[in-house]
Amino acid sequence: MTADPKLIDKLSTLLAPGDLALLDAAVAAAYRLGLRAYLVGCPVRDLLLDRTPIDVDVAIEGDAIALAHAVAEATGARVAKTTVFLTAT
Repeated sequence: MTADPKLIDKLSTLLAPGDLALLDAAVAAAYRLGLRAYLVGCPVRDLLLDRTPIDVDVAIEGDAIALAHAVAEATGARVAKTTVFLTAT
């Protein structure tokens, strides 16, 4: 499934520049690692309702922790992980 270009354009205008840069880094890292990434949760709702998202939620098929480390390395961010659910922030 490919993303709708109109929704991507809409997302890029609604997201804060820092959030958009972080999302771009996550998409690029997921591509490099061969992982599928999906925008989920509140940002999807906000996008459909023409609201400005207050956060970005991404679901990953595969190793989310590895992706988080790749994004952190690319952006200078810090990774906090929970080993119980294998999630990363």
